[in-house]
Amino acid sequence: MKKLVILLIIPVWIYAENLSFLIEHAQNTNHTVKTASFNAKAKKKELESQKSNYYPTVDLGAAYISFDKTSPFQAGNTLNVYAKAGIDLFDGFRKSALVDQKKSLFESSKHDLTYTKQSLTLMIVEDFFTIKSAEASLKALQEKSHQLEADIKKIKKFKLAGLASQDYVDKLQASYDTNRYDIDSLKLNIKTLKNYLSLKTGLEINTLNNASLLKPKDLDFVPSESIKSLQKQAKALKASAKATNAIYYPNIRLEDTYGYYDYSRDDGVKAMGIDQVDKQNKIALTANMRLYDNGVNKKQKQALYLQKKALEEQINYQKASEQIRYKLAIDTLKTSSINIKSAQSASKAAASVYKTIKAKFDAGIVDQVTYLDALSSKTASQAREQKADNDYEIAKANFYFLSNKNIKDFIK
Repeated sequence: MKKLVILLIIPVWIYAENLSFLIEHAQNTNHTVKTASFNAKAKKKELESQKSNYYPTVDLGAAYISFDKTSPFQAGNTLNVYAKAGIDLFDGFRKSALVDQKKSLFESSKHDLTYTKQSLTLMIVEDFFTIKSAEASLKALQEKSHQLEADIKKIKKFKLAGLASQDYVDKLQASYDTNRYDIDSLKLNIKTLKNYLSLKTGLEINTLNNASLLKPKDLDFVPSESIKSLQKQAKALKASAKATNAIYYPNIRLEDTYGYYDYSRDDGVKAMGIDQVDKQNKIALTANMRLYDNGVNKKQKQALYLQKKALEEQINYQKASEQIRYKLAIDTLKTSSINIKSAQSASKAAASVYKTIKAKFDAGIVDQVTYLDALSSKTASQAREQKADNDYEIAKANFYFLSNKNIKDFIK
């Protein structure tokens, strides 16, 4: 018998999912997180690419030119192979500004990745405890179903003995059938919730272990990673505007080009005793700056600053919104805590009333309507008590999220 019990328990151990494990697995496999991760890696490569612009450039090229007619000063065919090295001595601070821009965008993408993980964690916690509440309601309904089934069997015996009428049986049967429908509907809801949780975590959800979060202590409001991301984007726009100014500074570049030339069909040149240049090294120092463009660059810079101002307004609004949500989260914690005590008292009272009504119903003192009301009240209060506990866990998770904390660190 003991071996049979162990065999029945083992599958639960195998398939029961731990909340911390669900979060950890999701952060490594979730498609949304992967998208944010790839975006951060792409921004890092863009930054590395921009930093590489400080290094000299080396080009290798070749050209073959053919004319249908030759002249005394021009060969018919010319082959040119060349190598060119160049470096910008001064670019009006354009490169440094673009590095700052790419760096800010990379940092913004890292904040986006962190915020995506935090948001996913909150959604998983909400789904987890919502499922636990639904399962508690299902258990209460199943207990009610078992009780009604037993009552129906007993009343049917009374009816056969002439001690109960058919309407007693019908009313109990109707309540039983309604309860069975509620059970099936709730099972479908639980299945739906588990499928969505499975989509988020990348795991097949069967049984969920119990879990709870540490009770929050005094935490100060901290802007979210989303706001930090927007702030970095605003910084990137400022750097982009700075980069546009580079055109108004002298842009100085040094280049060295070494070329090799080969000629054919150049009889006219040879007849004049002129030797064609077959090797050439050219050093060039160039400088240029924009004197007039009818305000094109100036307007582009103004457009970037306007975009920055628009982003700053969005940041201010989001900060105000998060501060309000943070204060409401504190109020929700207090309300949820009070609700737990209320639900516990209601559950205790409903269980006591049901016990009394049940005894009277069995003795034929009260009718089935009174009995069914008491049974329904007991069932609902049991589910409410569990839901109150789970709602409090969700409230704690939401508070940690709005405090810009890693929820996973506060799971017991």
